[in-house]
Amino acid sequence: MKDCFLHAAKATITGGSYGITGITLGFVNNIIERCDFVLLSCSGSAYFANFYNNLFLNNGNLGLGHACSGSILPNFTVKNNFFVKGSFTYGTSSGYTPQISNNGYYQTTVTSQGTFPINITTTPYFLPGVLGPYYYPTTGGNLSQLIDAGSMTATAAGLDTYTTRTDQTPDSGTVDIGFHYKAAPPCANPIIEGWVFTDEGFVAGGQVGVVLRSYTSPSDVPASPWSFQSADQRSLRMSFENDYNCAIPPYNPNNQIGTAEAVIWVSCPRRMTVAWSGMGERKHPSLSDPTIYELMSLFVDDALVGSAHSPGGGLGCEAPVAGVVSDPALPQSIVLQTGIHRLRITTETRDENYHIGAYYRFNLSFDPP
Repeated sequence: MKDCFLHAAKATITGGSYGITGITLGFVNNIIERCDFVLLSCSGSAYFANFYNNLFLNNGNLGLGHACSGSILPNFTVKNNFFVKGSFTYGTSSGYTPQISNNGYYQTTVTSQGTFPINITTTPYFLPGVLGPYYYPTTGGNLSQLIDAGSMTATAAGLDTYTTRTDQTPDSGTVDIGFHYKAAPPCANPIIEGWVFTDEGFVAGGQVGVVLRSYTSPSDVPASPWSFQSADQRSLRMSFENDYNCAIPPYNPNNQIGTAEAVIWVSCPRRMTVAWSGMGERKHPSLSDPTIYELMSLFVDDALVGSAHSPGGGLGCEAPVAGVVSDPALPQSIVLQTGIHRLRITTETRDENYHIGAYYRFNLSFDPP
């Protein structure tokens, strides 16, 4: 039995019961709470039992014994366990002594602590973590004596991909005494997938007036205004078509609108930062008309993270486009907690004028919060 949680169980197992004669019972890396176990092995029907890296918590008793005489003797091994508030008793007889070593004890009645015992004299300072409430502090705290104090290596114990620590560092070198949780994998980069795009008002898309198109990949749609700028789909560009008053000849007479939505899978908290680039019209906003045109905004779970808009200046058709303006000023970021989040981008020219060669692009990056 490995990686289990036993609560309020009681059992007495004697040699020959349950068909266990001649076999080995293994109890490795379990939390055994408020339980009462008595294991007795008799001659002629002996069995063996190993207890490694268990946490015995508030138990009645773990009792081990050789119940009767004979030539076939049991072998009980109890190593690298942590006993907290309970009783651990065992008997001995001619030719039979349990192998007891490298265990930790706190307020536990013991027949004998065996070799290399570790006594914790103050209340064990466990910490809650990702998978449960019995992690050790990263520095060990008052449980530091249990760190690297076992009878074998973590690899030999089969616990080198497990941890006792809240920072999820896998056990290495000599195994820690006590129960181990499965270590969380290293924090992976967030994954963005499931993109769905829309656009309307784009003449090159075969549209007349305002007609909505919805699709899952820009490469699947002729003349899509959307395009990925990176293989990991963290950078996306919207290219507007030339306008109806500055372009020669006049081209698109429509307000051009687009949306893009996707999901972000986050395996551990990460700060997502958006950086804007692109070229926008030089007409609006201006002192005479502060209305913002050409706007692209990014939302996460319906919360606005940031936007970019045209540089403006009241120059109309007389000046070329210029770099877009981030609003608010960079950096624009949000902390994403572990889980699934919805990413949404909206963009619009907001009129049919003054944009020649205009495009908007965003790049997403992820860092520790």
